Amino acid sequence: MNGLHAAFTGKLGGDAGLRYTANGSAMLTFSVAATEARDGQDPVTTWVRATAWGEQAEELEPKLVKGAEVYCEGRLRLNTWTGSDGRERTGLNLSAWTVTVMGQFRKSRRQGQNQRREHAMAGSGNGRRRNDEDDGLPF
Repeated sequence: MNGLHAAFTGKLGGDAGLRYTANGSAMLTFSVAATEARDGQDPVTTWVRATAWGEQAEELEPKLVKGAEVYCEGRLRLNTWTGSDGRERTGLNLSAWTVTVMGQFRKSRRQGQNQRREHAMAGSGNGRRRNDEDDGLPF
């Protein structure tokens, strides 16, 4: 394997975005805040823009929401570009071969809104109100 390899944990700064390349490959991009605690000093946060690919990207998309904690491994690059203000910028990018969600994940606002809408539509059909006996649970 060539290049710089990195492994780190951090929290997502926002929901991941799933797109597809021209040849149809899935590409999931997300930003991770990796915070390093130092004895007696303020913690230092480094932002890394990460990309997961293919089936892994499609499987991770609903789980990678703002605030989710992840473990990432992959190939690290330092990119340089000119911002809209004309100033030169730099940032770390990771092409990830491993992304693991740590602990339970919570649903994004978008998923929660869709589920609430579906639930409301399912319950509005006949005006009947469900009771606890209708759910098939033994308790």
